[in-house]
Amino acid sequence: MYLSRLIISNYRSIKFLDLEFSPTKNVIIGHNNAGKSNIIKALNIIMGEQTPDYKKYENISERDFFNGTENELFIIGEISKKDTSCIDFNNLEINLAGTYITLQNDLKFYYESSQFYDFVTKVFDVNFDSLRKVYDTKDLNEGSKKFIIFNNLSVVERDKINDAINSISKFIYVFRAKKDEENIVEKDFRLVFVKDNHWYISQRIFMRNELLISAIIPPFRDPEYQLKPTSWNWFGKMMKNLIKEKKEKIKEDENPFGELEKARSIIKKSADKIFKDLKDEIEKTSLVSGFDGAKLIFSFMDDEIDISKNIKIYIDDGFTAPINEKGAGIQSAIVISLFTYFVRKNAVSNSLLCLEEPEIYLHPHACRVINKKINYFINDNENKVEHQVILTTHNPIFVKDENIHNPRIFRVWKNKENGTIARYVEINEDFKNLFIREENSELFFAIKVIITEGFDKYILKFYDSLENSSQLDEKNISIVSAEGKNDFINFIKICEKLGIDFFILADFDYLLRGILSNYELKEYLKEKLGTTSYIKLEKLINHYLSEESYRSFRDKGKKIEELDDITEESKEKIKDYILQGIKELKEKANIFILTGEIEDIFKKDYKEDILENEKFTFESVIKLRKYLIEDNKNFSDIFEEEFLNVLKELFEKV
Repeated sequence: MYLSRLIISNYRSIKFLDLEFSPTKNVIIGHNNAGKSNIIKALNIIMGEQTPDYKKYENISERDFFNGTENELFIIGEISKKDTSCIDFNNLEINLAGTYITLQNDLKFYYESSQFYDFVTKVFDVNFDSLRKVYDTKDLNEGSKKFIIFNNLSVVERDKINDAINSISKFIYVFRAKKDEENIVEKDFRLVFVKDNHWYISQRIFMRNELLISAIIPPFRDPEYQLKPTSWNWFGKMMKNLIKEKKEKIKEDENPFGELEKARSIIKKSADKIFKDLKDEIEKTSLVSGFDGAKLIFSFMDDEIDISKNIKIYIDDGFTAPINEKGAGIQSAIVISLFTYFVRKNAVSNSLLCLEEPEIYLHPHACRVINKKINYFINDNENKVEHQVILTTHNPIFVKDENIHNPRIFRVWKNKENGTIARYVEINEDFKNLFIREENSELFFAIKVIITEGFDKYILKFYDSLENSSQLDEKNISIVSAEGKNDFINFIKICEKLGIDFFILADFDYLLRGILSNYELKEYLKEKLGTTSYIKLEKLINHYLSEESYRSFRDKGKKIEELDDITEESKEKIKDYILQGIKELKEKANIFILTGEIEDIFKKDYKEDILENEKFTFESVIKLRKYLIEDNKNFSDIFEEEFLNVLKELFEKV
């Protein structure tokens, strides 16, 4: 099981958001105040330890409704099955022995609220009017009862319920909060089953932890709360299981539990001595009348049965202290490792680890360590399953994951009308090569991106620093580098999916042999150039330049001047077509095409010294830096005027 969708409506900064998560890693990025934390808060409401409709649980107040004007909000979590998903009915029966579920035929009938009915119909694209015939309880037990009680099940009933629950394809948590005229908030939390296009609603939210157990770690760590053992959270279950397992395996003559009981007895006697005077006084004055037989006990240690609830974690890193007094990095590492141990040791296939800003207070090496632990949690090779992670971050380190299967990157931003908006891209094998260079991961955090070939990006960085007052950083604009022209389209796909504006700086040969080589890029050009201009470009490359006299130029040409070697009268006309195409690509599609190669942009006096074997390499970058920084040369001293004009136009446009 994994959280496949999170639907949020009218909650805090979110008017409406529908997020589809990967079963492996999901990274949510965005600038401050974009709404990342509100997504995690919404997730925590339905997936956290507390039951969200608990009356005394103040998870929703009147200020949590979008813009303060809405009076109803929804948070819906869809739990879907993986191939490896299985619900452990033994745990279900133990944990829910005294509970029951009541099933209803129709969401509309149950809620008596067309607004809710219409909302769920819209987000799930389901016509409930055509699904009136729903859950027949005799599929679960041999009777016509409207409810199922989990204790005292017969073998036949138990098997039928087990089969029925494990045959369900989706479980959906539906949380609704409604504000009345007096701003009193009413909360409602329900569990919906989906099987074969039939929807069944439970009047009680149950088996939440059995479906998907989660650890949600906020940005400011609180190990005392996160690692507080309770009977319903993962840490309490882990401690209880460990103690139970040890009790069953350890021989009586080396039983540490007997030693603990002796120690508890000694401590109890010592406490009785220490607090004797206070104990006697209270018993004489307060318990003597009306509470006959009552005794007061002071203890430093609970009974043996509660050992699992008294676990305290200390760390010795040269100074022994409780975990909550240590740094955020080591706290995060230990919590993640403990949760990883729990899900692997107990063969839990349905688990979610959610972290907000795991990079807080950490230096880069520690960030990489935490990211490695996160990825280790996801890839559970021992149990042959993948676990799910959802995290928010401002650090590119947590985006780079070669060994994770198709992680998703969500970009979050905000506008005045609709509040928080999100779009995502799945990093498949085609995209992973783009981020072998870690600095390319900056793309995900940018508002705009300039895509260059190879080492060209260093020329742009020098220009920004020396001629542009470093305005790219102020405007949240990044420069990324393609390893080859074939990478351009993959960068474009990512930017398009995430809603990031992009600009391309490419050599002349990209116009001849790259710009029409991909279907997605063609569609982008049709949209940006318009039909007329696109047809002209396509006709130029695929018709005019395909003629025999120009074919060699189209297949091998490196710069526009090579046309001068062609003697046909039409060459000037072709050159005009090319220059017009370059102009329209620049103005309408943000694609800046040089009329030659990057090696042709240097003036003659510097070209031979800067280039390595007539190529612009990293050693060339070092030499260029020396001229610009140490020798205080101007760009106009080193570069041809045509290239300087291209740079000026590019930086003005971004």
